[in-house]
Amino acid sequence: MANVQEIKRHIRKFLDDQISLEDFDDWSAEYAWNIHKRADHKTQDLARSLRAIINAHEDDTDESGLRKELEIAIHPFVRR
Repeated sequence: MANVQEIKRHIRKFLDDQISLEDFDDWSAEYAWNIHKRADHKTQDLARSLRAIINAHEDDTDESGLRKELEIAIHPFVRR
């Protein structure tokens, strides 16, 4: 089953330069496919937000805007 922690873990891998943008994009597209069939609403919302952020930055010449938005997107899910 899909979950928020898995999404957060992959975002963190990308932000920490452990995976490339291309690999992250591929993973997120596959992960979001049919997410409504295998996840709760919170996870679905985060997966859809993730795809929307990636799509909004697809024409950017650098990753700084994308990285900033992803950091903001996972902030509510980070434990303090």
